[in-house]
Amino acid sequence: MVERRLKGDFKRETGNKLIDDFDLDDFGDVIDEAFGDNDTELMYQLLKADLEGHLQIIETPKVINFLSEHLQEQYRDCATGRVIKFQSSMLMTCNRLKDWEICDRTKPDGAKVLYHRPPVGNTNVMAVLTNRLLEGEEANPGSIKLNRRTAAALNSDCDGDKPLTALAQDFPSTTQEIQFKTQPENRYPESVLPTKAAYCGSFEKIALEAANDNIGIVANLAMKAIAIESECSKIPADEQREFLANLSANLARCASFGLPKEAEHLKDLFNDFTEYNRRFTLEKQGSNNVFKNYLTTVGEPEINNTLTTEEVTAGLAKAQQLFHGLSGVIDQQLKIEGQSGKSALRSDPQVIKLCTELCAYPQVYALEDRNEKWAYLDKPIRSNLHTAIDLLVQESNQHFESNALTPRPLSQFRDLFRDIDFNSSQLEIAANIKQQYERLIRAAYDIKQEVEANRHQPNLRMVAKSCKGNQIEIRLNQKDTKHPQTYALSQMQISLLKDKNQYKAFAVIPGETAINKRGQIVPAKKQLGLLTEASIIVNKDNFQTLHHKSKSNWIELGKLDININPALNPSHEKAAFKLAYEYAAKIRENIPEKERLAIAAAMWNLSTKRVKEEYDINKRAGAVFAIFGEEIKEQLNQLQFTEFTVVGTHRDASEHQGKVWKGEKVPIQIELAPSYINSSSQGRWLIADGKKLGMLSPSDAQMSVGAITFGRASLNAKAKITSEASSGVIITTARGNVIEVNKLKSGAFADVDWSKQNYHATVTISVQPSRNPQKPDIGVAIIKDKRLGELKPESFEKLTAVLKAHNIPVQGYTVEGNITASPPSAAKVVIDASTIEYPQSWNQVQQSEFSENKLLLAQQIQANRTLEIAPIIHAFLSTQDKTTVVGKLNTVSWNPQTQEITLWTNGSSSPKMRVKYFDGEYQALPIGDIAEEIAANGLSEVDVQHFQQIAPSIYARIAGNQSIKADNNMENNY
Repeated sequence: MVERRLKGDFKRETGNKLIDDFDLDDFGDVIDEAFGDNDTELMYQLLKADLEGHLQIIETPKVINFLSEHLQEQYRDCATGRVIKFQSSMLMTCNRLKDWEICDRTKPDGAKVLYHRPPVGNTNVMAVLTNRLLEGEEANPGSIKLNRRTAAALNSDCDGDKPLTALAQDFPSTTQEIQFKTQPENRYPESVLPTKAAYCGSFEKIALEAANDNIGIVANLAMKAIAIESECSKIPADEQREFLANLSANLARCASFGLPKEAEHLKDLFNDFTEYNRRFTLEKQGSNNVFKNYLTTVGEPEINNTLTTEEVTAGLAKAQQLFHGLSGVIDQQLKIEGQSGKSALRSDPQVIKLCTELCAYPQVYALEDRNEKWAYLDKPIRSNLHTAIDLLVQESNQHFESNALTPRPLSQFRDLFRDIDFNSSQLEIAANIKQQYERLIRAAYDIKQEVEANRHQPNLRMVAKSCKGNQIEIRLNQKDTKHPQTYALSQMQISLLKDKNQYKAFAVIPGETAINKRGQIVPAKKQLGLLTEASIIVNKDNFQTLHHKSKSNWIELGKLDININPALNPSHEKAAFKLAYEYAAKIRENIPEKERLAIAAAMWNLSTKRVKEEYDINKRAGAVFAIFGEEIKEQLNQLQFTEFTVVGTHRDASEHQGKVWKGEKVPIQIELAPSYINSSSQGRWLIADGKKLGMLSPSDAQMSVGAITFGRASLNAKAKITSEASSGVIITTARGNVIEVNKLKSGAFADVDWSKQNYHATVTISVQPSRNPQKPDIGVAIIKDKRLGELKPESFEKLTAVLKAHNIPVQGYTVEGNITASPPSAAKVVIDASTIEYPQSWNQVQQSEFSENKLLLAQQIQANRTLEIAPIIHAFLSTQDKTTVVGKLNTVSWNPQTQEITLWTNGSSSPKMRVKYFDGEYQALPIGDIAEEIAANGLSEVDVQHFQQIAPSIYARIAGNQSIKADNNMENNY
């Protein structure tokens, strides 16, 4: 799995075509990029050793975490277009060049060159220029040249600007788009850079103000406006009405805010949307049932649609114009922010606030999610629009879902040090070292988390401490800090004002007074800033007591000692991790070399114990990897996992069902196939002599499936297979009926070997309450007042049903029959490591096998999505008096005879979803025979998100709540 993913990275990053033989040297190049720095050199060495050996630790949580973080950046680059790299060069002037010419010595003379001056995202700073290589002009490596007029027209100058360039022939579609959008009638409004303003005040004040800017926020807002402008022209026809209705509602909501002078030219366009919103509102008032639009029956004419299709199209064109103009307004503010290092001017907060409100709908998830920590680590970036960036996101999401890196529980790796003995003293040493390292690494991760959370907050914090030792921490920034002596006083009279979930800190200004609401003269106060979240949590109880005393939202803390500290920053984070790593290095040096292997084995034993938090990497295995990496590497020279347990050998899914293995040696394979427990998930099956035997036990060691993500026959060997003793018995009556009994070890017959005799007895059934009150009663088999064991739940349920049908009580019921051993449910497999044969190329797989596994994957994704929304659709159908409901886009049908729900897109003969309901459970049914068919017709992420959003309305309706909000537009039109 991992190798196939990284092979794709290698192709993309090196530009090489798909290769048939992918050797470890190539893979090493990719690993070197992922783990090349000093902090991860150990992981690099371990991965190299494991890949050259038997893939024994590559699926541990520790390794998967490192690989996932590396791949996270690759997915982000693909989803956001950053995978496309452009040349960056220093701009210089040359007046020998003509207008719209460029001198770029890395490109051919006369070639068309794309030019972009970041960070502005609109096309006013883009152009298609003609490359002209000047004779006699000094060549400066890494530089390009324009004349002054061309540079000025592209908002560029020569004070350090590094524009991006590329050959136009490499990007023909982009070239065509730039040429179109840079025509005079299509350009964005020109923005004028205002005159720079000088910083004033002390050096400290100037330094703080210069460091504080909102360039990231404004740049994101600019990109959002451009994305909405694009969506207005890209949205499909069947979604346009709903989109315009929601867009108009948001713009009408903003009408009361008023437009700033920078946007006055958009007033007429802006006002049009208040009228659009009024007309859309009238359309909805004709329906008393909020589900009516969703449930429009076949042939029923649409009512109250006062806006024609042509009017909707015209409205979207106006919206496109509005956001086109709005982009120019935001660009003006972005230019101001871009000068923050040279000018005291900042963007107008009122303009930014209004533009943010105007861009509140639609949400542009591609911009909102891209920098989240979880993006492509836990889940993909969301996509809800039809822009170019959304197309990239959707493509990346499909690959992310198809190739998830999944760690295995550490308990499965317990045998890595299986032949290494250690004593109790060494175990205690290992436990103490592990505890100390984990304390240090946990502290480092806490600092990392705070640094990440505060990356957009100011660098300075004020710590205010009372004589009793209590203290608070206040964030200081330009926005909230209004006190003129914030950085000058060593003591302050501080008050706190609770405002919703935060606290504002105020301090008295010495020597200044103010008049309160009662007309009294009181000491003047100014705000210092906001309390940190940590201070609120630590002082929660004290604050509640003080609020109770003051009977208001104000708290008077009195005169406190003041100290200004820098906030935690990346240097603190780096130092904390360095402390943990230095401890690991030092402790290793202090352990005698002859004892290192034993203590490493002891710590591995502690780290791989089965616990609930199987994947807590920092608490579980970080210490042994950090301290005993060399010892782990040494264990990788030989295959350590040679003994396995196969379970489910008695089930119908086993092709050796009923066979008792007595140490036969047969060739085996490991194959990924649907689990017998849940067909929507995959399990590792052991193929013995060409037939499925059972699944590898999830609580024991596992054999690697190999480097093929969903491939087969990736590992071949001869192995000795021995069935485990039967864990139960079968009581067979004279009529051939059977009762299955297990849990014999707790009974009086635990020592009897039922496989060696045929025992005939009279068995009495005793009904006893379950140990868990939430579970049903259990049946117990009794022979001559001695406990045999517990009836299997399904066997007890079947017996109860039969007896109930004949009015026979279960309690005390007796049955006579033969008692024989149940078929063995598990087998032990022992491998001779010398017989293992690895495939010549792990990345090669027959096309038929690949297609089959690709189909399994598509079926799995479809099944997961089906099970997420099936209860919601079923609940919706329960509110109707008909079995088929047709909406504007989809139709849903219920078949009472087969208990099946089918969902399909209107006009399509292929179902989008099929699900069977039985005994309170939902079972996803197939909708296609090939992966491409399932992907084309099946449920999408958008479908799942939609039904999850409308679920509260449906459940409220079922509960009898008739006040369901009528403005749930997504529900009404889906």
